[in-house]
Amino acid sequence: MSEESLPSSNIQITQMSQSRPIKRPRTKDEPEELQLSPPTHHSPEVWFEDGNVIIQAATTIFRIHGGSLSIYSPIFKEKLEELRGSENVGHVDGCPVLYLDDRAEDLVHLLKALSDRRYYRESEPQNIQTISSILRLAIKYDIEYLKADAMARLTHEFPSMLADVLTGEFGKCIPRTPGLAFDTIKLARETNLLIVLPYAFHECGRISRSEIISGFLSPQDQVLCLSGLIGFSTAFSVNAFGWLSETKHPSVSCSDPRNCRNGRLLVATKIANTEPGPISFTFAVWRNYVKPPKMFCAGCFAVATEVHNSGQKHVWDLLPSFYGLPDWQTL
Repeated sequence: MSEESLPSSNIQITQMSQSRPIKRPRTKDEPEELQLSPPTHHSPEVWFEDGNVIIQAATTIFRIHGGSLSIYSPIFKEKLEELRGSENVGHVDGCPVLYLDDRAEDLVHLLKALSDRRYYRESEPQNIQTISSILRLAIKYDIEYLKADAMARLTHEFPSMLADVLTGEFGKCIPRTPGLAFDTIKLARETNLLIVLPYAFHECGRISRSEIISGFLSPQDQVLCLSGLIGFSTAFSVNAFGWLSETKHPSVSCSDPRNCRNGRLLVATKIANTEPGPISFTFAVWRNYVKPPKMFCAGCFAVATEVHNSGQKHVWDLLPSFYGLPDWQTL
């Protein structure tokens, strides 16, 4: 639906107003007084005065252009065709009423994204609440372009490739807000987008244990999160940073043993004292926090870099298994 066909002046942005109750279809022996549904109110954000279809979700009604909705969704197209062919249909202001069992909050995001491209721009960040609403309903109503965009945003922020993590371009598609990992895990479970779960669980390591068990996640995911973080941290310490605790230097040809010994101590101290802890370094770029020649001689730096990067890749490959998930290829 183009902006030209839906000028913004057609959208009624007013205080919620009380609308007359909508009559639902009456069963054969039902008394007349039971026909009235609870009082409804207009959506203050999606109400086109020239719209020809009313959508009702719970007690909220939206007035939209049915033809435009049909263009994007074959499911909506079928529903609207059935609506036009039925004689037992409620009306508001001469418009047939399509009843949906979706949350009104979700429909606001979906209908605004479909009717006003200024609201949902592919090139701009979108918050996780908007993404969640749109992905759920885009899957349900087979709106392919919105589904693809929402999934691309989530996989960008919670990637399945280590190289994408190391670029560090997070927040570009979905702003990094407190609780984003929780919201993503919950959404991934609802929509079966399992590919984002390993890194989303990993990011929970930046959140306090008390928040993890606060109840937002399911009990099963709380257990997976906590146990997975313990297993992951142990594996990473051994594979990527085990050389820090060894008595010998990384390189047998170390040219400055005293400096390299102090360098190992500095790295270990930095990892231990940085909030929220070692997880800050697990999938970080090695050169960002270990810099020769101040910390290591050239020989030790080269060997330590190779050991770190190899261990980092090994643990990344194992990441899904720490949270009870299939391997990356299966996901």
